[in-house]
Amino acid sequence: MSTLVHETPVRDRRPLRFVAFGIAEIIGVSGLSARLFYLQVNQGVQYAQISTQNRTVQQAIPSTRGLIYDRKGRPLVQNEPSFAVKIRPVDLPLSQRDSVVARLAALLAMDPADINASLDENPGSRFDLVRIAQDVPRDVADIIAEETLALPGVEVDVETQRR
Repeated sequence: MSTLVHETPVRDRRPLRFVAFGIAEIIGVSGLSARLFYLQVNQGVQYAQISTQNRTVQQAIPSTRGLIYDRKGRPLVQNEPSFAVKIRPVDLPLSQRDSVVARLAALLAMDPADINASLDENPGSRFDLVRIAQDVPRDVADIIAEETLALPGVEVDVETQRR
């Protein structure tokens, strides 16, 4: 006895999914390629100029001076370190300015009004260092350099002086 079972054909949906995924991928890659073309070709020169301006900073770096000897090999001129105290106004919060200036004035034996005047009369940018004192003794320069948290915006630079 044989019974025939009628099987209904199952529709295969894999090719339809494959085509839909392929179309979505082509649209996505085309959109990204169009944006890449726009940024590289149409706006490339503008972004190149912007990147050049971002990475280039002009800063004066003083050169170290060499020693001078006479014909017998004895040194005529020697370089000695000299300490200068400078303040970058942008790093000095206005709320702490009076306390920082008072502390610096006490350490440097200066009048606080002179320090405030040199900060206020600075013709350059607020990002430029303002020299407050030079030829500072080494022990005072060490104290100022160690108190970076109590003296925000204050820096000690080592410069060379010829003797």
